[in-house]
Amino acid sequence: SLPTLSPLLTGFVDLICMISFCVMTCYENSWRNQNNHERMRTAALVCALALSSLDIFLSIHSVRYPYIENLLRVAVLLVFSTRLRHSFHSLASDLRDSFTILVTIFAYITMFAITVFYFYQPTFEGLSSFSSIRDAYRNMTILFSTANYPDIFLPAVNISYYNVFLFMFFMLAGLYFLVNLLTANVFKNYQNRLKHMRQSRQRVRSEHIRIVFEKYDAN
Repeated sequence: SLPTLSPLLTGFVDLICMISFCVMTCYENSWRNQNNHERMRTAALVCALALSSLDIFLSIHSVRYPYIENLLRVAVLLVFSTRLRHSFHSLASDLRDSFTILVTIFAYITMFAITVFYFYQPTFEGLSSFSSIRDAYRNMTILFSTANYPDIFLPAVNISYYNVFLFMFFMLAGLYFLVNLLTANVFKNYQNRLKHMRQSRQRVRSEHIRIVFEKYDAN
């Protein structure tokens, strides 16, 4: 069996990490020139860290599970880590921009799941892989990634060779059209983010050059 730590020891480790995060945040706030938005985020982070530390201390004292601290851990990490927060924003932006394509993909899988459920219902293929709409949708979703291709494809071929065309059309249209469309959309959004970052850095660099030039320009 794998070695495990006692709940008391893990509670002390969590408490030390929370206190360290709180001290680092307060130290950064003491020398950084933060705007109002950053000050509000820092204050929210300190409050969350203090509440988490209190919950950990009470859980150690009363030997219970720190529910509040575990709920706040994700929020604390998102607020504390700038890189993680930017990654989360990028993921949310990609999902928002790709929403229509994702809905099309899931509707495409649902259409084929209903088709194979009613088409193979009286056969062994229907009993083993498509016994319900839920099972048909799950197996067709897995088939969309080609993970269970032999398990679904070979029994259907044993029933009739013409079943090849149904699954080949499903996989070819899905993999070579819908997935490529989703990949192209994500890559386009990535290029737009890089372009926006370059333009933002160029504006900041130009602003710094202007400030320094005006400071030392005698005329």
